[in-house]
Amino acid sequence: CSDKTGTLTKNKLSLAEPYTVEGVDAEDLMLTACLAASRKKKGLDAIDKAFLKSLRYYPRAKSVLSKYKVLEFHPFDPVSKKVTAVVESPQGERIICVKGAPLFVLRTVEEDHPIPEEVATDYKNKVAEFATRGFRSLGVARRRGEGHWEILGIMPCSDPPRHDTAKTVNEASTLGLSIKMLTGDAVGIARETSRQLGLGTNIYNAEKLGLGGGGEMPGSEVYDFVEAADGFAEVFPQHKYNVLQILQQRGYLVAMTGDGV
Repeated sequence: CSDKTGTLTKNKLSLAEPYTVEGVDAEDLMLTACLAASRKKKGLDAIDKAFLKSLRYYPRAKSVLSKYKVLEFHPFDPVSKKVTAVVESPQGERIICVKGAPLFVLRTVEEDHPIPEEVATDYKNKVAEFATRGFRSLGVARRRGEGHWEILGIMPCSDPPRHDTAKTVNEASTLGLSIKMLTGDAVGIARETSRQLGLGTNIYNAEKLGLGGGGEMPGSEVYDFVEAADGFAEVFPQHKYNVLQILQQRGYLVAMTGDGV
């Protein structure tokens, strides 16, 4: 079993053209996304590096970013699938900025107030479209002062496979190893990456497993399901552990490469 980002792929992200909700300026989207990024000089993750590197294309956002004071910063949480920052604007306004898995970010806004159906549908359709094109998407939202949460849009990132991954996958298969991808990214992205690498594309949303390991399926059925699958997407760390346990209980010698376990 392998995770995707940084193991099968380079973990060197580049940003594409963002999708903004109607009425939202791309500069505001980029500023909010960069505010929800670590300001450390060392140890920046690939996502924050990509955002800060792309700031040069957003001159207004770049010119004001340093004028915001960071009050709180909460790094990426693998359960909430978001990064959260609380900042103070140059005018003294308190703003909560989040970026992360698009549907989790959308849910943050929906839990605060109803979103027009058309806005939510367009947003979800864009997430699906980016995924089928192999883009990893990050949703961006903010809450200004005591106001409501606002969904701002989506920033698509590409993370190409490592140059040697397809060859390694082929060699492993020749040696009789079966490889399953376990990734926190969307199903569409996982399938597209698998296709590029010559892995199987029977990849399912980890929701089917449930956090207890079997979702709605009876015991023997979930064991068969995991054994036959080529991988799972939108996983939490607990899902990775469950998949490994199931395969071990079926008598397989299992290794897990990458992080998250």
